Formats: sequence, structure tokens, C-alpha cells
Amino acid sequence: MSKWNPFKAIWNFVKLDDASTFKTEYIDKSIDRERKPKKETTKWSKWDIFEALTWYPSYYSKYERWFLFKFDVFIFFFFAASFYTKYLDQANISTAYVAGMKEELNLKGNELNYFNTCYTVGFAVFQIPISILITRPEYSRYLMVVCEFVWGALTLCNAFAHKAEHIYVIRFFVGVAEACSFPATYVVFSSYLTDEELFKRAGWYGAFSTAGSASSGSLQTRTFKSLDGVNGLSGWRWQFIIDAVITFGIALYGFLFYPGIPSTVKKFGVVFSEDDLIFARKRLEGKVSFPKKFTWKSIKETFSTWQIYACTFLWVCHHQTFYDSTTKLYLKSRKDIYSQSEITDMITYIGIVGILPAALFSPLASYYGKIPIASLGFQIWNGTNLLQLDSYIMQR
Repeated sequence: MSKWNPFKAIWNFVKLDDASTFKTEYIDKSIDRERKPKKETTKWSKWDIFEALTWYPSYYSKYERWFLFKFDVFIFFFFAASFYTKYLDQANISTAYVAGMKEELNLKGNELNYFNTCYTVGFAVFQIPISILITRPEYSRYLMVVCEFVWGALTLCNAFAHKAEHIYVIRFFVGVAEACSFPATYVVFSSYLTDEELFKRAGWYGAFSTAGSASSGSLQTRTFKSLDGVNGLSGWRWQFIIDAVITFGIALYGFLFYPGIPSTVKKFGVVFSEDDLIFARKRLEGKVSFPKKFTWKSIKETFSTWQIYACTFLWVCHHQTFYDSTTKLYLKSRKDIYSQSEITDMITYIGIVGILPAALFSPLASYYGKIPIASLGFQIWNGTNLLQLDSYIMQR
């Protein structure tokens, strides 16, 4: 029996696989991977909420349900937790602003807007190139982990900033580090999941971001009460330190358990066997197109579709009203009514309300086939926001 070599074990874990060595047939052919016949649809089926929400349908084989469970624990959770930290940090900038940063850094003008602008520039410029890299075998496994770690390091830098110019630079590179987070996540998810499976998880993925925004206020309240002044650091600085520690933990989790996309990995430690990755590729054959190299033909085809222009325009409009700093700034302006702790706690209460709807909306809209109606509902919601703004202006 050969002696166990720890260095060889580490190398086998971190090295990248050669796609030419991937097998196309299962090693263990004794396992039943076939699905059972799906129940016939009846007029009462549409009221089966459990069927709309379950992540592991009963007609899936035991092997497939176990495979999806491992996906959820080791891949979905990594990306969802990563998304949580992104929105925690985005909310933390404006939360810190109303919790002492403004006074300590002597911010008097539009610095908060510039913080967001610097972040957005880095995010927008690098989003496409970094997202493309996630599809390449040499980057698929480690790019997200590296971006998560860099994100954490930059978040930590916020805690030691002493003037606005420092934060401008930090926020730009924070945007760069986050550029691949949202789009690359769906590249990875769609490499493992069918459309139905993706819709059921998309809502919960979004709920993690809502939870991140919600917990920002609570985190600031607790750090202000418990850590303000500890080691000479203000409470809002400790907020970024705690955020960074959480992010480093998630980056480590991803390094240990995230394998990359199925088309770039042969096997992954004790988490995903070679048969698991073969199964991941086979179950989506004919349903999704695995990422390939860009060619002039594919680029031309991409920019010849109407969707890329329409969806980009709508996404721009969405983000025009997306930033959550307006409520915080209004509350801060009413020092005669709200204390600092009341402001940061209120931020948490507002965010908590949105967690469950965010989790349930996507699977229910997909299951009942009401996505266009749901989209119209969002426009009505935005309309009420405009009416609130009009009312505020008229009162003044």
C-alpha cells in the first residue's frame, strides 16, 4: 500500500482537469438514474403549492434528488451567500453614512452619490469581460472564489479609510470584483439546472440579497452599541470589518466546495464524483448549450437579437430607481424624531418584509405561468413610488 502524500493530495485537489479525459459513460452503471413517470396534470394540479415550491420532485430518481441536494449545499449556497454579502456591503455604505461616516470623514456634498457612481463604473465596465471568463475551463473554478476574496479585502479597506478619495478608489474596485457575481451565477446555475429547477431556486437566491440589505441596519445597530470606540474604531468601521470576516468565510467555503461548471471539471474531491459530473452534463443534453469559445459568428448573432437591447434598456431603467439610500437619508435628516439606532433598526424592518415575497415570487410566477402579469405588477409598484414623490414635493 502506497504512503499517503499530502502534497500530492493538495495538488490533485487544486489542479485543473483536462477536458479530453472526461468520460461520457457512467463508471457505476448499476445505479438507477431514470425518473419515474410524472403524474398526469388535472384541473386541481394548479392548486398544488407544494409541487410549485418543492426543489426535489417525487418523480425524480433517488440519485437525482441526492445530486440536486449536493448542488444546493455546495454550489447554490456558496453563490447565494456570496450574493448576501454583496447586498450587505452595498447597503453598508449608505448605512455607515447615516451612522457616523459622514461626520467622521467630513462629507458635506454629493460624496455618497460619488461612492455609488465609482462602484457602478467598475461594475459596468468589467461585467461582460469577467462574466465571459467564468465559461473558460482555466477560470471557471477559481474566478468566483478569487473575486469573493478580493471583495472581502476591499470591504475591509473601507474600515480604514480616512477621506472620501480613499473610498472612491475602493468602491471602483469593489464594483470590478462584483462584476461577475450576478451574471456568472446564472451561467453556473443554468449549467446544472433545468429551467423549472432554476426558477424554483431563483427566488431564494434573490431573497439572500434582500436579507443582506435587511441585516445591514441590524448589524450597524449592534456594532454601534457593542464595538463603537473599541481599539479606537467607530462603530461604522467595525461594520465593514465584520462584513469582511463573513466574506472571507464564504470565499473559503467556495474554495473547498465549489467545483466550477460541469463542462470544465472531471470530479471534485469527495463532493462530486466523476459519475456525478457525467450525470450533470447528460441530464441537460439538448436542453442547454454549454459555453463555448466566442467567434465572430456568435458575436454577430448575439448583437442581432432584439432581446439584448430591450433587456439592457429595462435593466438600466430598473437601476435608475434601485439605490436604497433615499429612505436612510430622509430618516437621518429628521434628527428631531429618529435616533441613530432607530434609523438603522428601521432599515432592517423594511428589508425583512421583502425576504419571503422575494423567495416565493419566482417559483409561483413560473408555475402558474403568470410572469407577464407579475411584471405588470412591478410597474404598478414603481408607479406608487412616483406618486409618493409627487405628494412629498406638493407638500413642500
